[in-house]
Amino acid sequence: MVPEPGVTWTCPQCGRTSPGYDSRRRQWRHLDTCQYKTVLEAEVPRVQCAEHGVVTVAVPWAEPGSGFTALFEALVIDWLKEASIQAVARQLKLGWGAIDRVMQRAVKRGLKRRTTQSPEYLSVDETAFARRHEYVTVVTDQERGIVLHVADDRKTESLSAYYAELSGEQKANIRAVAMDMWPAYISATEAHIPQAREKIAFDKFHVANERGRSRGARGRRALAGEAAKVCRRRVIVARASRRPEAAGRAAAARSAYLPRVRMSPG
Repeated sequence: MVPEPGVTWTCPQCGRTSPGYDSRRRQWRHLDTCQYKTVLEAEVPRVQCAEHGVVTVAVPWAEPGSGFTALFEALVIDWLKEASIQAVARQLKLGWGAIDRVMQRAVKRGLKRRTTQSPEYLSVDETAFARRHEYVTVVTDQERGIVLHVADDRKTESLSAYYAELSGEQKANIRAVAMDMWPAYISATEAHIPQAREKIAFDKFHVANERGRSRGARGRRALAGEAAKVCRRRVIVARASRRPEAAGRAAAARSAYLPRVRMSPG
């Protein structure tokens, strides 16, 4: 493609019609054709904008600054839904950085299209990554399935940063916040959301897990108590064997305790 001389173009930054300046040859990786690598090549005009100077006009098949067509970037995003950046880069024979830049552009497009609706039902969770004890806090809109906020770590400040972006009306509009029983998330929600104690909904998995730990702790304390009783009974019996006058009391104690031992579980 070669631009015609004397044609005016539109500045990509302000939209003002401007005279042509020159053109530059550009290439874009496109979807493969019959399993062969396909590259689009074109002479892209540059315009002399009165406000922004010499700038390259926008093309309809690719984003500014991208070396890939929109269709190829859509393919990359589809692959990223199924595999890691490294795996996608290997499959498409590209570098890790190239795949990451495609992903970053997709994120920017998604954020630009996102509406400012006030969420009513939030979900807060932490996600570990890189096989290390490093976490990010993720806030999602449960009704729309949209990620609203991602922050480093799982501290109170990680969640408070999202709440700080909301207006008073948006905070009052929140009807429920689902989370695990992490104290930092509870503190942040109580500090920012009206009637937070009535709106916090704990994850049932974590509630069941906490209940199991509580039962286990009570069971261990009970077993420790029974073991202590056994030790005390043995001391009584041992002392009675050395003191004939206490033999009667020891025998009575032993006979009173043994039935309970037989009936105790495990």
